[in-house]
Amino acid sequence: MAWFAYGLRLVDIGRPHAPREVGHFLPDPPAGHQRVSSNDVFVDDRGLIYLIDRGRGLHILERT
Repeated sequence: MAWFAYGLRLVDIGRPHAPREVGHFLPDPPAGHQRVSSNDVFVDDRGLIYLIDRGRGLHILERT
């Protein structure tokens, strides 16, 4: 999920009543901004993660 000022948060929902964070990506704030503004996230069929930031643009991530 995109969590605005907290970047990308990866949450395991295998147990729906007990979700837990299993990973995250928090980019550096862009120049002129105090924090990031992660706004949208999409995962394609290859597993690439596209994270939109209102101040910086697009991050393309690959899980390692």
